[in-house]
Amino acid sequence: MLACLAITAAPSRAERLEFPLALGAGPSWVTLGPSTPQGGPPAGPFTAIRIEAAAVLDRTLLERNMSRVPAGYGRLLGNTDELRVGNLFVPRTLILSRTADTSLVGATWDLVGLRQPLINKGPVRLDLNGRLVLAAARLEQTGLAGLTGPRITNFIRPGIALGVGAALALAPGLNLRVGFDETAFIPQALGGGLHETDGPGGSLWRMGSPWAMVEYQVPFRSTLP
Repeated sequence: MLACLAITAAPSRAERLEFPLALGAGPSWVTLGPSTPQGGPPAGPFTAIRIEAAAVLDRTLLERNMSRVPAGYGRLLGNTDELRVGNLFVPRTLILSRTADTSLVGATWDLVGLRQPLINKGPVRLDLNGRLVLAAARLEQTGLAGLTGPRITNFIRPGIALGVGAALALAPGLNLRVGFDETAFIPQALGGGLHETDGPGGSLWRMGSPWAMVEYQVPFRSTLP
């Protein structure tokens, strides 16, 4: 489970809980565009940075500290074995890239999500995940037929992401992670305003992003929101 909630300071009377803080970064490659032929093929691939910064709360930790953990976290955990609490000020992906005729600058944030393990044996872990995400980006395309200047799309949309990820434990607290995400966003017209959902490209937008990262988990002590 992923829940993007800010880890904030609590009153001094609150007990502090010790848990791992996952910090990681690595390369990602992003394609972005409408899902219809009229909108043309997705732009990209663009290079990006994948970021991880989240508190890792597993089932054992939550059950051992029920009196000190907000009850909502236990409900969020459900049938999964891990809850990750992130920070809305830290994006999931940072994009600043240009191809021959297209540039993309933006970021994505994970708002909330569910991670379901498929394999969790020894140093190897494989899981599926689904997340509610937010993307904000500026897509600038040049050299398009019928246009004398660039076509600029300021893209701000929520979306739903489905992904698969694998992790290999290299050492205690050190993991190599790889995966692929496919995200569908609310429609927006190419070159149109934020309120325009029809016209060229006025269909569901898709973002595909294979990624890899090195993640290190460090002990952290804090109260939980």
